[in-house]
Amino acid sequence: MVSPSHKKRAVQHVAQQGLCSTRRACGLVDLASSSYYHSLKGPTNRRQEGLGVRPVSKQKRRTRPSMGYPVQAAYPGHVWSWDFIMDRTTDGRPVKMLTMVDEYTRQCLVIHPARSITSDQVLNTLQRLADIGGGPAFIRSDNGSEFIAHIIQDWCHIAEVQKSQES
Repeated sequence: MVSPSHKKRAVQHVAQQGLCSTRRACGLVDLASSSYYHSLKGPTNRRQEGLGVRPVSKQKRRTRPSMGYPVQAAYPGHVWSWDFIMDRTTDGRPVKMLTMVDEYTRQCLVIHPARSITSDQVLNTLQRLADIGGGPAFIRSDNGSEFIAHIIQDWCHIAEVQKSQES
């Protein structure tokens, strides 16, 4: 088995002799051309000569703060998920459907179809479900405009429902 450094030297030799291009030589010795052009990390001549070269700093990865919400539902009615499904009717007109699912039982609580759905309609549907069987402890949703509306946020605060938003 030949090491990448030996392959790199072979490619340099063949290319310097003018026998073929660097790219073709890389293909012949089974060396990716990106590996051929990649320089090794470590002290460079500029550093050894004392020239001002800034060290490469690794960028910190930004992480979202943990919301502390449950990952899984522990009992029926604990966590509800809601989202919209978009479709078109046979005549080509759009239809939007609000769906709410109990994450523990995987039961679909409601499918509310309409041409357009406002945050008031979302709130009415949510209140109707809460009146029938009680509201959830958590609601999981994306950041859609209907879900981040102030009226929905206010209802969640009054009903003591915590929101868990996914990106």
